[in-house]
Amino acid sequence: MNDCGVIYLVLNRPIFMQMCMLSMMSLRKSGYEGRIAVATDFGADAWRNAEQGFGQLPSPRFQVIPLDRSSDAQIPEKAYKARLGRVAPFHRTLYLDCDTIICRSIAPLWNETATIDPPLALALGRAHTLGSLRRQAPTWATAEWAETIRLCGANARHYNSGVIYWASKTAVSKFFAVWESEAGKDCVTDQAPLVRALFLSNCSPKVLCQFYNVQNRQKIDLASTVIRHFAGIEPHSAYSRMCALYHSLYLNQFVRKATDSKYSFGSTTFAGTALISDDNVGIGNLQEGG
Repeated sequence: MNDCGVIYLVLNRPIFMQMCMLSMMSLRKSGYEGRIAVATDFGADAWRNAEQGFGQLPSPRFQVIPLDRSSDAQIPEKAYKARLGRVAPFHRTLYLDCDTIICRSIAPLWNETATIDPPLALALGRAHTLGSLRRQAPTWATAEWAETIRLCGANARHYNSGVIYWASKTAVSKFFAVWESEAGKDCVTDQAPLVRALFLSNCSPKVLCQFYNVQNRQKIDLASTVIRHFAGIEPHSAYSRMCALYHSLYLNQFVRKATDSKYSFGSTTFAGTALISDDNVGIGNLQEGG
């Protein structure tokens, strides 16, 4: 497993850095001892400060891969995820969005993907096809999804890009190159360019079991969940929910259910965890429980 690693992407806002730190900590708590990398436009000092903000909690131990966005100012932020295919320093890579909490070991995922061809795997979105997505979210990125449906068809699978496995192979490199090209257009989502890239590169990924990417409003029991993905939620609200789940899983503390209406960000304490804003990036008194 020395050729395997997990990579994150963190750009632009301190809240995403804090979410990534918490996700990496949950990854370590789940038993993962392998390599972790973060592709980011934040400097090493910012990451050291972020680690210190977690107080007595152990560092998740990770490699920083610097991204100089000023040299490619014309590249949309959504395109950077598609660049990870040539940035990741591993032969076999698992990408995780920073708004994820790892609830149990990801070791089975490495085993399940060891021999797939092509070596690419994603979970489906809440809507499993583009047609069902159009029915469930008719006002979301309308023009972009209409173009994607025109190209790929209403029955094309709708993948979520929050958890992606791949290995370094020619077919996968071609897919990433097409994805980067599609994502370089004026796009609102990263899923629509992803779906178009799979179609245009004639690449059929393995569909991951849904418990590797449990999204909001998906009825999957926590006991079966490997990766909980707080997708589509305002970042501060997502971070609060991540803290609550981390507490309940790994700090042996009871946490009451999170509801958006109770949140007041900046200085409020939720279940022993200081909530943060972009101007207040400390995690406060999140500490190991007994």
